[in-house]
Amino acid sequence: MPRREGGCVIGGCFLPNEKVTAEVDYEQADRILNKAKKYVPDLVSSDNGNPQEFKIVRYQVGYRPFRKGGYRIEKDEENGKIIHCYGHGGAGYQSSWGSAELSVALVDSVLSKSKL
Repeated sequence: MPRREGGCVIGGCFLPNEKVTAEVDYEQADRILNKAKKYVPDLVSSDNGNPQEFKIVRYQVGYRPFRKGGYRIEKDEENGKIIHCYGHGGAGYQSSWGSAELSVALVDSVLSKSKL
């Protein structure tokens, strides 16, 4: 995933029913980087024709909580002033604009009712 400030994010995995940990799995990271080199060799292009390695800025563990049955975007049943928007799992980035649009529409509906 390219970044606006340059560089890119390489990685990501989905491990259902695995023990959640904040520790980096460096073996898994190496497997991901090797696949990236294989399928997108331009990521490690060089000026002199010799292959280069990735310049790794940092390793990071991110949690992408998902919800069985899909994400939840709705007003809270007990307190209609609370809007829920969670559980997207690994699709959070891809669905962020649509989810935000739905959430804003719900907030607008709550605000317009409270002004009456």
